[in-house]
Amino acid sequence: MSYTQPTCQLGLREPQLGLSDFAEVEHDGEYMRMRISGSTALFESELVRKARPSYALGMSGDLARKIQNIRRQLGLTQAEFADKLNVSQGSVSRWEKGSKPEYDMTVRIAEVAGMDIRLLLSGDSGPDVSQPPRLMVRGAVAAGVWREAVQWEEADWFPYMGGEHVSAPLDRRFGLRVEGDSMNLVYPQGTILDCVSTIGSSETIRSGQRVIVVRTRVDGTHESTVKEYHVDQSGREWLLPRSSNPAFQAPVEIGSRADGIVETAIIAVVKGSYIPE
Repeated sequence: MSYTQPTCQLGLREPQLGLSDFAEVEHDGEYMRMRISGSTALFESELVRKARPSYALGMSGDLARKIQNIRRQLGLTQAEFADKLNVSQGSVSRWEKGSKPEYDMTVRIAEVAGMDIRLLLSGDSGPDVSQPPRLMVRGAVAAGVWREAVQWEEADWFPYMGGEHVSAPLDRRFGLRVEGDSMNLVYPQGTILDCVSTIGSSETIRSGQRVIVVRTRVDGTHESTVKEYHVDQSGREWLLPRSSNPAFQAPVEIGSRADGIVETAIIAVVKGSYIPE
C-alpha cells in the first residue's frame, strides 16, 4: 500500500519534518501517521484518495444527520464539538444544516467519533440517537467534604451513558459520582448519578425528589451532596439523608445558617443512577 500526504492543512500534520530525528510510524490501511520530534505528519492511502471523488457527489443531507447524531452521542453542544475539531460553532451549525465539510475535516470527525470513515461516508444510517447519550461525570458528591470548586477539572471528567428516558437538553445533563455513605441506603459509594441542572430552569422540584445540593461556607468553600427534598406541612423545606451512618442522619433545613453556612442551593435533580461493574 502506498501513501501520499494530503495538501489540506488541519493542524494534524507538518509538511517540513527532519527525517534525521527519531520517527514513530502508525498505519491502519487508510492513513499513516509519522511522529517526529513532537510533530505529526498524516499521509493517506490509495483507498482514501480513490474515495475523494465520490465524496464530492452528494449525501450532504445524510452526512449532516450523521454529524449531528455523532455530536449528540458524544453529549456535546455545538460549541464543545467545534472546540474538539478546532473550528467555529458556526461551521458545525452549517454542517448540521447540510453544508458539507472538507474531506479531511470529515476524516477528523470520524476520528473524534471513533468510527470508520467508510461508515461515516456510506449509506448506512450511522449512530442512532435513540441510543443512550454519552455524557460526562463532572464531579462528586460527598457529605462533610468541603472543596474550593464544585466541579472537577475537565481533564478528570469521564464518560457514562445517560438514561434514555430523560428528555432534558444534553447541555443541561451531567453525571456525579457518589463518595462516602451519606445516602448509602439509596446510593452506595461509587454510584453514578444522572443529573439535570435546575439553574435557570422553571422546573418545580417535587417533595420526595432526590436533588444535588451545594452548601457554601463563609470561607468560600463548598460541599456537594445528594439529598431527598421534602416539604413539611408548614411549608418548611428540608433535605433528608438516607444513611446507615449516624453522622449523616440529621435532616438539613434549607435556609439554615448554622455552622457558618451562608448559602444552600439546589443545583440539579437526579433522574437516574447506576452502579459501575
